[in-house]
Amino acid sequence: MKKESLSKRYGLKAPYQTKDLPTVSIIIVNFNGERFIENCLKSLNNLNYPKEDLEIIIVDNGSKDNSLNIIKDKFPDVSVIVNDVNNYCKANNLGIKNSKGDLIAFLNNDTEVDPEWIIELIKAVQKDSKIGLVGSKILFPDGRINSAGQKEHPLFYFKDEGFKEDDKKQYDKIKEAESLCGCSVLYKRKCIEDIGLFDEDLIMYCEDVDMAIRCKNKGWKVYYIPTSKVKHEYNGTSNLELQEKYVERNRLILLAKHHPDKLPSLMFSYNYFQKNDEIFQVIPEVIKKVITTHGLEKFNAISKDFFEAMKHYFYFKKDYLVKNFEIERRMFKESKERLRCANKKLEKESKKFIKENKRLLELTERLKNNKEELNRLYNSKGYKLVLSNIWAVSNKFKKRKNVD
Repeated sequence: MKKESLSKRYGLKAPYQTKDLPTVSIIIVNFNGERFIENCLKSLNNLNYPKEDLEIIIVDNGSKDNSLNIIKDKFPDVSVIVNDVNNYCKANNLGIKNSKGDLIAFLNNDTEVDPEWIIELIKAVQKDSKIGLVGSKILFPDGRINSAGQKEHPLFYFKDEGFKEDDKKQYDKIKEAESLCGCSVLYKRKCIEDIGLFDEDLIMYCEDVDMAIRCKNKGWKVYYIPTSKVKHEYNGTSNLELQEKYVERNRLILLAKHHPDKLPSLMFSYNYFQKNDEIFQVIPEVIKKVITTHGLEKFNAISKDFFEAMKHYFYFKKDYLVKNFEIERRMFKESKERLRCANKKLEKESKKFIKENKRLLELTERLKNNKEELNRLYNSKGYKLVLSNIWAVSNKFKKRKNVD
């Protein structure tokens, strides 16, 4: 579609430069995305937006598969940057630093976008000078909803709205959002320049929540745009175990960064850390985040409550371990009792088997004796005499019958 018709259709404008349409940099972080990256880039090639106004940047986080070769061979116009560490936030920052667009979009490598994906986001972000961040309606491949924006839940957890619901157009209204799933978002460059780059301490997961909070703290508006649609494989190059680990870790780091006063009371709201000892790795990072963000005085102010919470955690951990030990001991006792009953039943069956076997041996012996008795009987002179007389009488009757 020509630029003139796009501008007329959507009423687009370019408040940054004196030209028809804003330029857009699309940043995709790739890590072993061989199964997805080709379809993702093909869908971007079908966007309803002038190619000369699009810049696609792939930041690779050390892929070991064939994804980089696919990009270089089939999509030579795509810029590729190689990151020296597998850090999603750092990769996005490398993309930002090497981008030129008026607007900057972030897209997962396991997605396929609708042809109107970017134009709908651009149309929305230009409606208000204070809108700094907009996000798409994200769908699973089967059409169910992956994310229709994110909402804060109790204890400072952020969840995707509509997750796994059938898409019945219940989330088809543009609305201001608390946060947006970073799988598909568009920022004004001015917004990123104002709030700063991605927080590399987070590594991966919850960085989208952090960016949304920072936007709002700086007065930028955050909007969910359902007319911009993306199909998402979901954890295509990650897994649920890794997701759970980093969500729990980063939730604490975000509390330290944005709500240090709430940190002691909300530290151990979920049993994830009861299942492992990763809390010992996270706590130093949490303390460091409080100090680097708010200063040592702030940590000193919350330290009493912080260490009290730690003490309660260790008590809870001890109770948890004792409880688990009691459960395991009870299960062992029950298993031991079941084994004892099984052994007792086996002994009973074994005795029955021995008795039956003995009876069978006795019958076999008796049969053997009877056979020997019969053999002696068959070979005796008396038996042969009786048998010969029977045959003689039998032959006599046969002859008489034939004569009659």
